[in-house]
Amino acid sequence: MPEVTLETGLTGEAAVSVTDDLTATALGSGSVNVYSTPAMIALLEAAAINALDGRLDAGYTSVGTRLDVQHLAATPVGM
Repeated sequence: MPEVTLETGLTGEAAVSVTDDLTATALGSGSVNVYSTPAMIALLEAAAINALDGRLDAGYTSVGTRLDVQHLAATPVGM
């Protein structure tokens, strides 16, 4: 079993282009066709999982338990 190597400050990356299915209108979180906060949160969680890549034993993962974010700007479809 490999040694777990977790420490403060790990970083991970994830990226997405905004498509119609990721908008607030499509996900029911608003009435504007811009990147939705729920989709942004899913992207943040993907980055967190990527930060752990190769650091947990096989069959293990992590789950979120608390989130404090601000979605400060609208991102239109295609960006």
